[in-house]
Amino acid sequence: MTGVRLGRAECIRTSFAGADLRRADIGDAAFIGCDMSDTDLRGSTVTLAAFGETDLTDAKVHGMTGSVVGSIVLTTQATTTELDGIRLERWFTRNGAKVSVVN
Repeated sequence: MTGVRLGRAECIRTSFAGADLRRADIGDAAFIGCDMSDTDLRGSTVTLAAFGETDLTDAKVHGMTGSVVGSIVLTTQATTTELDGIRLERWFTRNGAKVSVVN
């Protein structure tokens, strides 16, 4: 799926776990309750994508650019942490992305 264009796709409880979405044009897609753990999103672009409790544990986002709204979750064996707002924006930055979070 490298380079795929998702446009305004609406994904609800969909699994993208381990998918190769490098250089994807994610556009204004919405991901609600999706599993995107270990997904490769390097170099992808978002216009204003929406996330709602979508699992991005171990996702690769280096070089991802654009803006998002909503929240993601990161899971470990012991805990699940939800990130939104400035915490989510900092997570993207720490992982090499230039993604702003719109409140």
